Amino acid sequence: MCLRLEFLRAITCDFSTESELGRGGYGVVYKGVLRSGKIIAVKKLFELHLKEENFQNEVSYLMGIKHRNIVQFVGYCAESHWEAIEKPSGSKKHIFAEVPKRLLCFEYVSNKDLWTSSGI
Repeated sequence: MCLRLEFLRAITCDFSTESELGRGGYGVVYKGVLRSGKIIAVKKLFELHLKEENFQNEVSYLMGIKHRNIVQFVGYCAESHWEAIEKPSGSKKHIFAEVPKRLLCFEYVSNKDLWTSSGI
């Protein structure tokens, strides 16, 4: 399911530090609270030079995984916006660049291991 960036900002309190669950080499994971009260994990990927095709392939792969020992993939966000970026030369000139925002959303399992979560 494709999710809007605006929606993900709302459920994570604009990606606040209070909502942060952890961080890794590819991004930061935030706790998102849906209107129903259900919690999901929202992974905001760092702005890497990830090709759109590779990202979409990863999303397709994640959508196909169904296993009781793997957290369920909920959805993704693949939006871009234009941003003024100062030129590195320090000339106080700016250029406009397209900045991609890539996020992956998963079910959230709080402080439990797979044995506890599955009732084993």
